Amino acid sequence: MIGPAPYYNDGLDGVSCTSGRNCLAVGWTDLVLNLDCPAGYAHCLTIVAVVERWNGHVWQALSGMPMPAAPTTGGPVRSGRPGPIASDGPYTKFSAVSCATRDSCEAVGQWGSDRSHSTADSLFADRWNGSEWRLQSLPLPENASDAVVDAMSCRRASCLAVGSYTASGHSQPLVERWTPDHWTRLAFSARKQAAHAVLTGVACGTAWGCEVVGRTGGSGSTQNPLAVAWRNGRWTWQPVQTPPGSRARHGTGFVAVACGSARSCYAVGDYHKRNPLTGFDASWFTERL
Repeated sequence: MIGPAPYYNDGLDGVSCTSGRNCLAVGWTDLVLNLDCPAGYAHCLTIVAVVERWNGHVWQALSGMPMPAAPTTGGPVRSGRPGPIASDGPYTKFSAVSCATRDSCEAVGQWGSDRSHSTADSLFADRWNGSEWRLQSLPLPENASDAVVDAMSCRRASCLAVGSYTASGHSQPLVERWTPDHWTRLAFSARKQAAHAVLTGVACGTAWGCEVVGRTGGSGSTQNPLAVAWRNGRWTWQPVQTPPGSRARHGTGFVAVACGSARSCYAVGDYHKRNPLTGFDASWFTERL
């Protein structure tokens, strides 16, 4: 879908459809900047955000979306049309997209000053209003690094985006809300289990009612699936039943959620179960919330 050389690797991380003839998929591609790179392609690449649209027949790459200012070039870049970026120069990548209608879509991603992520990442968004894309910024704590949005859901003129960031060496939950004119960072639940939670999925039935899922605990700790409802600005934790025999272990939790209505949602995730031969086996499970 994304295209032939000089693209090296690529991937799509999110998709949203308003009908069978209108879908947006977002992701990234490694773009080779110097075909004669003496150190090999892997040392002369940059990551560029990409957007593809489905019209019911074929996928088409979109270009010209505004991207954040490039630190090494001193000016903005556009998706699909990168400028003279250094081989270790700025990267942009989309990680989630959601369309409330055909003429109202939001794509979010991350950008940084080099491809190796050695500097703190920042978040950005592009909003489609039916006639043009407009660049937006998302607020982050001053000490945040490695910020990423894993999922987003939009209803009418409102969106809720969830993910995580790193602060003082620990993972922290991230919740951002878009209202008609700006992004606002929301405080997540004050519960002790939420301190180092990783949020991976969100589905909104209304502009003020969303289901958020993920896992508790940080990297290297025991983790369990979590499900929290956001209703009218308040967080409500919901009971979660993991399959019999499952063990709290790194990676155990929900990865996505979908809602057919405001009161009917299903979450999917993975868990670990002890195996006398291999130690632990990973499997998946679903749960109605």
